[in-house]
Parts: sequence; structure tokens; C-alpha cells
Amino acid sequence: MEQVEFNNDVAGMASFVVEGEEYSEDGESAIVPAAVLKRVDINSIPYNFDIEICESQSDEAVVIKIPAYFKRVGEKEFHV
Repeated sequence: MEQVEFNNDVAGMASFVVEGEEYSEDGESAIVPAAVLKRVDINSIPYNFDIEICESQSDEAVVIKIPAYFKRVGEKEFHV
């Protein structure tokens, strides 16, 4: 399982990095392809960070078939 690298700096911005790829632009949420999330260890997902699941992502476009969001709120608890 891959680990999420989550860094919160002093200015309040955060980075959400999986396998060297950063998925957060605003430090409060991330748009992550489903294929990437399938390989992520659930315990490494930070609390109270909004994640939107997409089908695929490139420099040109983000493809979302059915909008899906989740946020980890507890040890094994998520709001979907």
C-alpha cells in the first residue's frame, strides 16, 4: 500500500502527495484519481481533508463521471 505524504506548513497550506505526485492546489482539498486511491493505505489519509474522486486526471483535464467526495473524520470513519 502507498502512503499519503501530508505536510501542513506554517502558512496553513498543505500538500497531499501520493507516489511523488501532488494532488492538492489549495491545501484544503484534493482531486485524486480512483486508481491512485485504490493503492493508498487508508490510515495515511489525513483527517478533515476533502477528497474528490475522479476517473482520470492530466494537465489538460480532470474527468469525473459521478461526483464523489469524502472526508476522514475518525480512525475508521469517513463522511461520503
